[in-house]
Amino acid sequence: MNEQQEQREFVRVDVGGDVFFRLIESARIAVLESKILQRDRGAESIASEWEGYSTFELRVLQRMDSIEAKLDAVLDQLAEGNDSASGDPLRKGTILNISASGLVFATRKEYGLGEGQVIELKVNPSGYLGPPVTTLAEVVYLKPIESESKVEVAVTYKTIGSYDREQLVGYTFRQMRRVIQSKNQEQS
Repeated sequence: MNEQQEQREFVRVDVGGDVFFRLIESARIAVLESKILQRDRGAESIASEWEGYSTFELRVLQRMDSIEAKLDAVLDQLAEGNDSASGDPLRKGTILNISASGLVFATRKEYGLGEGQVIELKVNPSGYLGPPVTTLAEVVYLKPIESESKVEVAVTYKTIGSYDREQLVGYTFRQMRRVIQSKNQEQS
């Protein structure tokens, strides 16, 4: 980590994984914000229902919930793909690094992203066990990737549910711990 990253509110970690995105028309922003925050309330109620279970039972329930949520996300994406009112199609990018406040991903230049644009993101980092995190994000900067027809895109989350943010914070710290453990083993 460099000095600039340490001054951030949330630390970034280098990871892989997929991100799907689409440009959002300003008329649709309020509808999507409401949808994202409504999902958040559902996740919090599920968490409160799990109180009183053993650690093993919680892990089984969390895995089952994760599988169900991933299936729901796939069905939602299929339904959106068939809905002509959904706007732009989902485009794919590769996550380069992530934090609880935003991420950087690489994607094709021809998708026409620009600074200040609002995009819908479906984030699924490598090793993340939960369902893809859906958020609205603002493009902060674009940087061409040398010798490729790709661009590096940095975004900050504009609308993200508190449950999803907590999941990303936990994921980020688990990834940081793995990096530290790996470095400690190399030094031994």
